[in-house]
Amino acid sequence: MSEGDVFHEKQRLELCAIHALNNVLQERVFTKETADDICKRLAPQCVVNPHRSMLGTGNYDVNVIMAALQSRELAAVWWDKRRSVQSLCMSKVQGFILNVPSRVSLGIVVSPTPTAALARGSAS
Repeated sequence: MSEGDVFHEKQRLELCAIHALNNVLQERVFTKETADDICKRLAPQCVVNPHRSMLGTGNYDVNVIMAALQSRELAAVWWDKRRSVQSLCMSKVQGFILNVPSRVSLGIVVSPTPTAALARGSAS
């Protein structure tokens, strides 16, 4: 990439966590395989891993995002409308990961509304 270019991985399948992480970091760092390895480390004794879809197709939870960021000496900080935007220390912010609600329904079953998270550099 040349200077000024923006790295962007387009969303595909249930790999939004991986794409969001790579987009924040502005390079392809994480893959499905690295996310699956994180899932195994987070729940080594589980037959069905609670940190991804039961089918193993992605849909990783926020614990995987947080562990992935920690592996790069970064941290995720939860942020929602209860906290003032003015209290952000923008010099420490590397990027934002927003989980924008979209209602998905299968008959009478409706998915829950997600919240937003902030990815930022560690304070060290």
